[in-house]
Amino acid sequence: MSTVAENNKRIARNTLMLYIRMFFTMAIGLYTSRVVLRVLGVEDYGIYGVVGGVVPMFAFFNSSMASSTQRFLTFEIGKGAVGRVKDVFNSTFFIHAVIALAVFIIAETVGLWFLETQMVIPEVRMNAARWVYQLTVLYSVVSIMCVPYNALIIAYEKMSVFAYISVTEAVLKLLVLYVVLAFDADRLVSYALLMLVLQLAILFTYVFYGKRNFKAARLEFYCDRLLLREMVSFAGWSLYGNVAFVMFSQGLNILLNVFFGAVVNAARGFAVQVQSAVQMFVGGFQTALNPQIVKYFAEGNIKQMHELVFSSSRFSFYLLYILSLPVILEAETLLTLWLVDVPQYTVVFVQVMLCIMLVDSMANPLITAANATGNIKKYQKTIGGLLLLILPLSYIALKMGGAPWAVFVVHLIVAMVAQIVRLFIIRPMINLSIREYLTKVMSGIAIVVLFSLPLPVIVKILMPAGLSSSVVVIVVSVLSAVAVVALLGLGKEEKKFILSKIRKNRG
Repeated sequence: MSTVAENNKRIARNTLMLYIRMFFTMAIGLYTSRVVLRVLGVEDYGIYGVVGGVVPMFAFFNSSMASSTQRFLTFEIGKGAVGRVKDVFNSTFFIHAVIALAVFIIAETVGLWFLETQMVIPEVRMNAARWVYQLTVLYSVVSIMCVPYNALIIAYEKMSVFAYISVTEAVLKLLVLYVVLAFDADRLVSYALLMLVLQLAILFTYVFYGKRNFKAARLEFYCDRLLLREMVSFAGWSLYGNVAFVMFSQGLNILLNVFFGAVVNAARGFAVQVQSAVQMFVGGFQTALNPQIVKYFAEGNIKQMHELVFSSSRFSFYLLYILSLPVILEAETLLTLWLVDVPQYTVVFVQVMLCIMLVDSMANPLITAANATGNIKKYQKTIGGLLLLILPLSYIALKMGGAPWAVFVVHLIVAMVAQIVRLFIIRPMINLSIREYLTKVMSGIAIVVLFSLPLPVIVKILMPAGLSSSVVVIVVSVLSAVAVVALLGLGKEEKKFILSKIRKNRG
């Protein structure tokens, strides 16, 4: 069997494992969110979301190092340099220990000042908010130390292990809520404490598995200074993009709190839950493909890398679109069934955030290809600079009297501009043909949207409001999207491949 065929088989197997993980974690996660609302109440849920979001704002360098870690580990594995994998892991562990310490210090100074003086928290819940904040600081420190082990598992494409740990974590998060109900204590503080204990258990699991299965995970207290400098330089330029991400996620959350209070944060929190659930469908697919994109570049197989980028971009969009279309059209009904009492603005938050996700789904394969080159200075300066505009533009929109959902409309517009600019920056980095990208990716996406959207929209307009009509709209949306993708969105070779797999499974 050829190397490409073996890689495709591995991608298919890993994708299957990640989708099994996704179905379990999504179902448990959505149910958990409903229970959290019942256990904590709308106001405490909003407090947990906004207070818990302060600390990650100071961990943005960790996000940069996470992408750096993933890239360097995967690159060295792709080259077959076993010794260098160990060097990368040791350097990575040292860097993350330093980051964890820095986050702790900043959170206990600047972060604590922000909590006490700038955030809008009801006075009666301020003491609980302080406890949640301190527990979240420790939670974040533990999460940072999980990164090197998590990255090693993904780089070696051990997706079954990644899936098992994720599913176990999701189940335990649900059990945490029932433990909270069993004790007569402040539920918000108890929930934050048990989440910290759970994260410690996850870290122990990663360390135990890593040391038993990867020689590279057996720490030796040294680090390659040249490698350290190279990784920090890569992470430094990734910082632009990660700062931007923190700004338009946690930054917007705080902005909404300052202008509208904790109840709107609760609405945003539930919208993020829906976004995360839908994102899981494409996240598993992309997690399986990303290591192969980097490894093809490390091997010098640029043509195969291009094909994988094109396929990943299209299929990522198709998967999200098939799921997002019915949710966008019937968001109000679905949220009512899920939450019963839906916080104001949640519906429109969900609809706009899913549109943002559809745009961003095409960006991830290009970002992975750019990271594979290691030369990301120009890319991060430009795209990071664009994304950093989201927060000030959102502030202006709210200051001019805009509704809470205006911040997400701003985000959507900037995301669309960033995707266009991204193409032109990446073109010379990986010798990518924009014409080929437009032909193989964008034309298929445009055709799918153009031909699949009218029918469910017409059905929704013509049918009277009600649960039965919502079911019809959802079914028509999914069938319309799937049919158009199958008939017009796939190439001949892709159709042959899928049909052969179907026949093989039947046989």
